[in-house]
Amino acid sequence: MANATWGRSLATTTAPAGPVGDESIPRAAQPPGLVPSELPRAGCPINPRPRNMPEFRAACAVALGAPVKEYPACQVMPGMQVYHNGRFLEVTQTLREPHHFPVHVELWLEGHGIVSARVADLEAPLYCLA
Repeated sequence: MANATWGRSLATTTAPAGPVGDESIPRAAQPPGLVPSELPRAGCPINPRPRNMPEFRAACAVALGAPVKEYPACQVMPGMQVYHNGRFLEVTQTLREPHHFPVHVELWLEGHGIVSARVADLEAPLYCLA
């Protein structure tokens, strides 16, 4: 007996009736608050992922187990410990450009006998001790 699909392209066969793909998973089987496209990221220990992964890893190594959190430069305040040039330095002063639309933040850092200034874009990622 001959196969009925022999000689026909599988692309011309009709799709099965009903939902397919992620829609075929019953809603009760999905974890609450997650959409199917986020399921692979749920196992990631860092969520959301840092924007500068090499600097984040270096900051974590220097922190020796203390939690490190990413902040945009515009949210850094005096008293925070910011990772800069291989060590965490305390922010003693912040200065935002005085124009109507500031474009950068200047941070004055102190610690370990070092005094330095760092100029950062408003949204530049800075890694601080949490």
